[in-house]
Amino acid sequence: LKSIVFEYFFIFINLLFTILADQLNNSIEDPTNNIKIKLSSNRISSICLSSIPFNIFPDSIYLIDLNNYKNVLNSGYCWDISIYNIGEEFTLILEWRYKITTMNLLFRYNNILLETDFSEFDASEVTSMLYLFVGCSNLRKITFGNINTSSLIEMTGMFSGCKSLISLDLSHFNTSKVERMNSLFSDCSSLASLNITSFDTSKVQFMNNMFNGCSSLTSLDITNFNTSQVEGMEYFFYGLESIKELDISNLDL
Repeated sequence: LKSIVFEYFFIFINLLFTILADQLNNSIEDPTNNIKIKLSSNRISSICLSSIPFNIFPDSIYLIDLNNYKNVLNSGYCWDISIYNIGEEFTLILEWRYKITTMNLLFRYNNILLETDFSEFDASEVTSMLYLFVGCSNLRKITFGNINTSSLIEMTGMFSGCKSLISLDLSHFNTSKVERMNSLFSDCSSLASLNITSFDTSKVQFMNNMFNGCSSLTSLDITNFNTSQVEGMEYFFYGLESIKELDISNLDL
């Protein structure tokens, strides 16, 4: 009898550990999910992600674990950065283990942001990138790789004021659900090359100021644009000073 009791006891313990292990595995909603950013230390600034202070030592890569700050994207708090060796560049990796749904204002007006790499970032559930890089006047390079934007609805002002961007490849963007593209590239005055040939604009309602101030663009292919649902296109082409020819035969103007 005792042997039977012990046998069932061990079966119960094994079952309990199996359940606990499954719960532990399920508590991590997503594998490592990160954005790599390169910053310049020649300007004192903050990264608006958290209120936790940390010191920056150039020539190092910093892994910033945001797993305990699930609401950090909407918190409005900032990291305070103590700068050493003025004039150097350094890299941060912002890491999550859960899926993000909004990226509004994530890097807003960050004047030390130089480069970003989204190659290892899961954006499959992101619905809004409202003003993601607005006012990042020294941002010179953005790498999106094969980013999945199939849930994206809001792109207003995403790159607005990125005055140092020279080229931008958005050929892997899925915009089939996007409704707003207001001021998407406004005041990107150095932008000379822009690939948006994959853009599906069939649900876009607002395109006001979309290319306003893109004075360095020499060519623009928008022959794939569907503007049948668009309600506002004010100043859509304003400031396109360098473009000689533009095919707009497909637009509902």
